[in-house]
Amino acid sequence: MSTVANIDMQTNLGSLIGRPDLSDEVIASALCERLRAEGRSDSDADDILTSARHSQSEAASLLRTIAVPAPSATLTMPTQQLTSARRRFSLGAGFAKLSLGR
Repeated sequence: MSTVANIDMQTNLGSLIGRPDLSDEVIASALCERLRAEGRSDSDADDILTSARHSQSEAASLLRTIAVPAPSATLTMPTQQLTSARRRFSLGAGFAKLSLGR
């Protein structure tokens, strides 16, 4: 895998694809895997990453199609009440009334 040390480090590569939790090395590794699958050289990765950092649409589009690891952060869920409040059902017709407690 080629090095990405000469690329402007102000932009997180993960944030370019909507995954700021991923490091630049993970993105570079996934891009190299993609390039190898297409029969291209790993040396193209530096040029693609530099172009993506400079907002070139073709390079950014290619980065969005690479296979990256699933998110590992836990999801925050709101607290939900598991039991419902007591309800009372009643059926009434004229003077007779039937009431069922739940």
